Amino acid sequence: MSVILSLLFSMSLAVFNPALPFLANSETYADLGSTLDEIITQARTQYICGQIDEEGLKAAAEQWLSQGGQKVIDEVNAQRK
Repeated sequence: MSVILSLLFSMSLAVFNPALPFLANSETYADLGSTLDEIITQARTQYICGQIDEEGLKAAAEQWLSQGGQKVIDEVNAQRK
């Protein structure tokens, strides 16, 4: 499969984040976004690979919230008002 066909196929299966435009206006996400994204990426991969269970996944979500994720949520929600 060519790279272009592979990309198009992947895009047809992608789930897009409707909050993405709002993240551009989040000061916290601008500062901590890569760290927050890494927490979720690592937890998702570990969960899929069976390295952590549902409790581990919940712990990662709590870590995300405590390390700035809750502030990002608050900033995004404030933009929607």
